[in-house]
Amino acid sequence: MDVRSRFRSASKRLRDGFNDTRPTRDSRGKGTQREQILADELAKVLPTRYSLGQGEVVTFQNRASLECDIVIYNASVCPKLVLDAGHAVYPYETVYGVVQVKSELNAAELERAYKNIASVKSIVPNMNFTVGGAGFVSGFGPPRPVGVVFAYSAGRTLETVAQQVRTLDASLPDTSLRPDFIAILDEGIIGPTAALRESGSNRISWPSVAELNKIRPLGIHTWMRFCLQLTRELNSITLPPFELLRYLQMPDIVKKHRVRNHDRFARGKGAGAKSYKLTESAIEKIVADAVGPMMFRDYLSMKHIPNQGMSEKELDAPIWHYSPQGVTPPAATLPAPAPPAEAPDAAAPPPAAQPAAPRLPAAPDWPVFIDGQTYYVNLASLEEDDLVETDVPVADFFE
Repeated sequence: MDVRSRFRSASKRLRDGFNDTRPTRDSRGKGTQREQILADELAKVLPTRYSLGQGEVVTFQNRASLECDIVIYNASVCPKLVLDAGHAVYPYETVYGVVQVKSELNAAELERAYKNIASVKSIVPNMNFTVGGAGFVSGFGPPRPVGVVFAYSAGRTLETVAQQVRTLDASLPDTSLRPDFIAILDEGIIGPTAALRESGSNRISWPSVAELNKIRPLGIHTWMRFCLQLTRELNSITLPPFELLRYLQMPDIVKKHRVRNHDRFARGKGAGAKSYKLTESAIEKIVADAVGPMMFRDYLSMKHIPNQGMSEKELDAPIWHYSPQGVTPPAATLPAPAPPAEAPDAAAPPPAAQPAAPRLPAAPDWPVFIDGQTYYVNLASLEEDDLVETDVPVADFFE
């Protein structure tokens, strides 16, 4: 079997498909057709574990990438959270990589491809995870999704493209945000030849600048090398377990804030209970007026709550407290009680009453998570216009 001839045939199909779309006047429709042509050919080559789609990558922290032309994902565990005319939202735990497709890789299009790929790589949480069952568990670092650029043509030399790649790389805050490599059909690849990812750990090692910008004029064998290199990198990735519940609990974007647990307030009982959430203005007030940061241990002391069973890390965690009626300072800063007085002389006036130390309102506090920080909001501090009714059933709070 002549493997190279098979890839050459596929390369010709790509070129013919590209040329067949030239009469299409709508540039957006033309681009979509060319993305689909590439996806169809990729689907014939990639292992069946990989599925192809189009859309955005999201995290449970409600961070989203820009639009991706081709998303390579694990369909066996991936629910498409939103689906509309071929556009879907893919949880990052199910995504192996993305491909940005360009008809002509001019300077503006390459810069745009860099931004799209960086938007995917930058949102992946820096969280380790384990995979395994009874008696066998393996630890992995966070997945590093593959990001590649594929162009049907460049409209310029490979050397000129490589020069721009060096400039774009230098502008990135981190090398890990760059594309893995760039391929131009029937011309060549710009990027390293060696594997970037270490199978079995998700570790990635970026080579020297010279290797990252290496020009490989592969001609008609470019498609074959593109497929093989892409497959090698995809096969080196282990994805973390996917937990859909975390996406049901993802923070909302409220103006400039990411807010969670702000939408679980209820009034009434039984079937007549209604659910509420904090308004935008209430969230702004909480952030502006909350007292903190204070250590969680001081907050517990202030509330007269025992801290048995909590770790030092938990007790030292910073928190903020919102209670405009008055906040009791941590116990260590309360004024010391006056020593007991001796029996008063019958003729002496009674001692003056000592002012009571400030105390917290009797109403309980509710934790609200804003921009990754914990705010304990005293319920008595909320006014009527701080809450707005939602359509979420109160029973859903307990699911």
